[in-house]
Formats: sequence, structure tokens, C-alpha cells
Amino acid sequence: MNLYNMPVEIMLFMVDFFDPDDVFHLGLTCKALVYLVNDRHVCRRILLRWAKFSPEALQAQKDGDYSRAFRTIWKRRRAITMAEPYTAAIVAEADCYIYTNGVLCYTTNRSQLRVRNLRRSSAYEVVINVRAMLASVPGDLFNFKQFRFYPIYYAAGILSCIYSSNQTGTTVLLVLRPATSEIITTRVVERHPKVIVRNTDEFLLFFVSAPWGGERSCRWHIYQLDIENREWFPEIVLEDFRGKDIDCEICFEIIDEYLYAVSAHLALDEPESDDASIGGVYHALRFPIGRRQLYQFYPEGDLPQATWEYLYSSELEDFRWKWMQIGKNESSGVPTVVEIRREFLANGYHNRRSCYKRELKFDGSAGAASNDPPSRSVEIQHDSLGGLHDAVPNEPAFTDDRDFDAIHRESSIHGEPYYQPGILLPSIKSDLSATSETVGQVNPGAALGSTPTTHHGDTSETIPNFPYHQCFVRSYFPSCDSFVDMVSPVLRHTTAPQELRLRIMSRKTAACTWGYDFHSEGCTCGDAESTVRFWPRDSFQKNDRLFRSLDEILNPPGYSGDVEATADYGSLIYAVAQSGNSSRKVLVYIGFDPSVNLYNLRPFHKSYTRRQHSRCQKERSPALLQLSAWARLEDCRTSRHRYQEGFHFFA
Repeated sequence: MNLYNMPVEIMLFMVDFFDPDDVFHLGLTCKALVYLVNDRHVCRRILLRWAKFSPEALQAQKDGDYSRAFRTIWKRRRAITMAEPYTAAIVAEADCYIYTNGVLCYTTNRSQLRVRNLRRSSAYEVVINVRAMLASVPGDLFNFKQFRFYPIYYAAGILSCIYSSNQTGTTVLLVLRPATSEIITTRVVERHPKVIVRNTDEFLLFFVSAPWGGERSCRWHIYQLDIENREWFPEIVLEDFRGKDIDCEICFEIIDEYLYAVSAHLALDEPESDDASIGGVYHALRFPIGRRQLYQFYPEGDLPQATWEYLYSSELEDFRWKWMQIGKNESSGVPTVVEIRREFLANGYHNRRSCYKRELKFDGSAGAASNDPPSRSVEIQHDSLGGLHDAVPNEPAFTDDRDFDAIHRESSIHGEPYYQPGILLPSIKSDLSATSETVGQVNPGAALGSTPTTHHGDTSETIPNFPYHQCFVRSYFPSCDSFVDMVSPVLRHTTAPQELRLRIMSRKTAACTWGYDFHSEGCTCGDAESTVRFWPRDSFQKNDRLFRSLDEILNPPGYSGDVEATADYGSLIYAVAQSGNSSRKVLVYIGFDPSVNLYNLRPFHKSYTRRQHSRCQKERSPALLQLSAWARLEDCRTSRHRYQEGFHFFA
């Protein structure tokens, strides 16, 4: 029997054994199978099996649009692996900036703080007058002569900023809600001006490192705030938790209302071994946030910890390339440690960049005290690599009306007599799984998950080769097993203009190339596991007017200084400093998410018209543009800001 004649129930069973790429490409073969990428039940089944904890799947649990979520996540992953972004645009010029959870926060002219949600293609941005906001805080805490003010973290609609005065030496943490122009709290930060913040919509934690012992040693102090009650919990001191450099030696993340902290250092003091693999020691810590009882159980900061040994290819590494982060696996939802290292191999002077991934699993029964805090249910609300979403409610059960309406729509599309609701519905309902987990006792025992996954990237023999000073942006997308870099063949500190290009090294090759011969434009890599691709591609005509316009977006004229970047699961923003003025930066956005549709962008291909905003993407004009005496909304579509230009590519 041909596939297009099979009953939908059989196809629903078969998709469990197909890779999502196979299902998507199968749906593109003919009109009779196009329902595979449009059917709500089929797409829901695929998402729950392959990407249950992805941002698209979590959003689909709220709005029920599983088919759109499946198409979006497939296009996003393909765009990353094939080095084909959907958006390239200059979004702002800034002094300081952060890009977390799809929201861009930046300061301009040292007097304004701007907040814009790029992930939701927001047409409005919140503009805050910094001096007026600080003046509205009671007391004389702030000095307006020679001060710095910059954002450090944004999540769940809450923005954390740092104020530091050069005259008084005072450092203040200021927490606010930009959407409502509400100042939540202010707190003087002691010991060290470097502050790390993580938060949910209910609790905020900030971490301060204080020097302790040797030159490279420090202690981390944790402070927690109950946002609703404006109440600070007692301080926690991590006595033996090593690590000073954030996202290099130590990292913190809140996942499913647990605080995870991981510290890594090489076991250089271990005796020599004949084993070719070199061990690195990980220290992990986990405890639930928002529980005052926790501080009664561990009043001296003696929190449950776990250690285990990690095996590397070499103990010699270039620490400039080192990067470490904790994120949630989009498929299993298990917190995963991702570490990037540039290692010198033992067989000569060759070096190789490697990514080590391993899941963190804490034993649910080991070490549970009888007087531990009672367990409670929390909602899954984090995405890969720390991205925070609004709380996702448990998915509502299918109602009969909702099911039969969907079935009638699908049967009209299929036109087949084999579509039997009585057979299909029980299997769908039996697969309903809760989106919450039970968090119970504080568990000191940590167990390793599956065998560690290693992905080898470029080596010293990769052609073309880009050393550290020519690889400006170094990031990794765990959901696609891809190294994502911004490279330039032009040496730094030269008079020649930069030629920044996107370089992506993926473990898996996307099956569909859509007519493009990517292998002819790729390059050879020393590791057969990786396929290297560049964007813009070499086939672009450099004398073409559109290419010159795109080059001015990626390499803004007058900006050729240092390059820095930050990335989330589906996009990255890199900042290029102005020539002769390192404090001014232009921000360039490169997006792989097809659902992002920024305003005022032009289609790159002449055959494509300007993208239309769908009903769900259109925003209503707010009733009030002036939020308070120091905050207002500004329409990006009507503002004549010169840094609102770019291209969108076919989706």
C-alpha cells in the first residue's frame, strides 16, 4: 500500500520511528502527504518525542498550535546547521548592552536605557530616563557625577541593573519592571563590584565573589529576594566552591525552580597516569529556590554537593577559548553541562576545539532527610541554555468539541475515508503528559546521565584556519550540535576594513539543501564529524548592489574595533566598537528563527515581497505611551533612528 493511501492512524504510529527531518521532507513530496506538517496531532506527537522542552513546544502547550511549532523548530535548526539565517539587521547603537531570553537591553548616550523584545518582533521599546529614574528613588543613595549605569540580566519581565559611582565607590543593584516602570528593590553591593543575577517571576538571586586565600581563589555569596513580599533571605556562602571567571570556570543557572551551580577545574595535582584521557573535576550543587526552610537546614552554607571526574582528550588547553554553561536539553528536559575547550593534542603541536556535553541527574532518593521541605509541583518554564519563559500551565485536556472540530478540518484536507476519530482519540489522550515535575527533598547525590557526548570542531589543520585573534565570536548551539563563529580574514589593528562572516561547524548535515550545492562552497575540516559552512556564501556576487548593502550590515562602515557577542537558542547579537571610540558600539542581529519578523526590513531576494505580519505578530497600539515620569514607549516603526535597517531572507 502506498503511503498516501494509508490511514492516518497508521501514519501517526509510523512517525514515532521517523526522524523529524524525514517527516518534514515526506510531507513535502506530494499534496497527499502535506498533512504531516499541518496536522495538529501528528506534529504534537513529534514534538513530545523529539523536542518536548524546546521553546516552540512550550509555547504550543499554551496556544495549541503544534503544527506551527513543528515547522518553526525544524526551520530554526535547519537554518543553523546549513548556515542560512533568516534575518540580518542593525538594531541599535549602544554604550552597554545585554541580550538575554530574546530581549535586548542597552544604554545610549549614558542617559537612556532601552528595552526591546526582539524574539516577539516587538514594534515598541521601553525608553527609560536613567537620571530621572535614579532621582525617584528615596534617599541619597545615588550620586550623579561620574557614574556608570548598565543592565546585567533580564528574565520574566524583570531587569537587573548596576549603578557604580567613581566618586563614592558605591555599587548598587537596582531591580525594576520596565513594562510597568516599577522599581522593585535597590541594594548596596559590598565586597566586589562584579555581580551575577538570575531570577524567575517570583524570586531573584544574585551572586557576589569575594577574594579569599590565594590570588585566583574567591568565595561566592548568594543572596535571594522574594519579589512579591520584598523580603531578603539569609546569605549563603559557598565555602569550597572553586571558580572565579563566570561562564569559564563557574556558572549558575535556574532551571525548573532549582539553582544549579557547576564549577570545573583541571586536576593538575593528580599523579600521572598512562591513560591518554585526562580527568577534569566537576563540582555540582543544586538546591530549590524560594524556600526559607533550606537556610534552617544548612545555616552555615554547608549545602549538598557532588563531584565527579570528566575525561578530556588533553590536559593542555588554550584558556582563551574556554566556555562553560548549564542548559536544559530540548528533548529530555534534563539540565546539561556544555563545555568548550581548545586542546593541544599529544601527537604534536596540533590543537583542536572540542565540545563536551553531559547531563546532570540528581538522585531523587539519596540523602533525603526526614525533615526536608515538603515537595511541591512547579511548572517547566526554562528553555535551552538558561532561556526563561513565562510559566507554562499544564496542557488542558482535549475536549470533545475541540477534537471533533480538528478532525473535521483534517478530514476535509485528507479527503480519505480511513480517518476514524474513535480509533485516534484514545491514543492521543493516553499520550497526554504533565508539564510539571515534582521537586522534593534536597538531594546531595548527583548521578551522571548518559555517556558524555563529544563534538570535535576545527583544528589547526582546518582550511581555512582562523586563529583566536581572527575568530571574534565563539558560540555553540547545543540543540543543533553546531559551533557558530564570526570570523574575518583581516588581521586586527590593520587599516583594511573587516570582512566578518558567519562560520558554522555542524555535526549533522541537514538532509535538504533545497537546490544549493553547499559542499562546493564549504571547506575541509580535519575532523570528519564536522561540516564547515560560511555565510554569506562565496557564490554571492561581491559587486552586486544587494551584497554591498548586506556587507554594510555585517560590517558597518566606521566600526572596526573589538567585536563581542552573545547568543540564545535561535539568534545572536554581536557588537562592533566604533573606530577610535571603544565605548560606542553598533549592534548587529543575526536570527535563525523564522518566526521573528522585525519591522522596517527589506527582502533580500528580488523575487520575494516584503513579509507581512501575521495576526499573532501584530501589536496593538498601547493606550498610553508615557508609562511614568521616567519611562515611555517609543514606536520603532515611526522613529527615524538610523540603526533600524537590515534584510530578511526567504522562510
